[in-house]
Amino acid sequence: MGNFIIVAAFLLVSTVMVVFMPKYVNENLKNQAKYKKLRVGELENVPDNELENAALEWIFKKSEESGMGRIDFANSLPEPVRYFYATYMVTEEIYNGGFARCYVNSSRYLAPLAEKGFAEMGAGGMSEIMSKANSIYRENIKKESFIQLERLCENKELEMLSKEFIECEETKYFSDTVNKYIRKNAYSFGD
Repeated sequence: MGNFIIVAAFLLVSTVMVVFMPKYVNENLKNQAKYKKLRVGELENVPDNELENAALEWIFKKSEESGMGRIDFANSLPEPVRYFYATYMVTEEIYNGGFARCYVNSSRYLAPLAEKGFAEMGAGGMSEIMSKANSIYRENIKKESFIQLERLCENKELEMLSKEFIECEETKYFSDTVNKYIRKNAYSFGD
């Protein structure tokens, strides 16, 4: 009887979600593949609320097609696109687990590039915090090993820098900074 109630509750919730969410889901699905084929200059006509996602969609499609690792792929991009890609990947890692997560995952190879990217985009405070975190990483990791990476996850300084990064005033408005940067370098994005 208990399993029946759980299944019935799941079906009820699923039905409610289907009834109340299709417009939202359909809009997202429609926009999802909108910018995979982006031509040079096309970003000029993209509204601000879609700009960052348009650039990312194109970049991720290129990455998938390239078959390269993150750092090789990043290095193959024009400099403005490379900075945008690195700052996006690193910021996502920091928001999902702090600098420790960033350095444990392959985003660690993009961290020095992200440091430069933040500065290039006009987010000097984010760049400065990233620089401090990169220094801690370099000081603590001489030869990458699982044990050293595990210890890095327990580093209190990195933990504090993660919090500082997330709470940084520039971080709160970073999407606006990104949009301005993409607009300024629109002709670097696209095939």
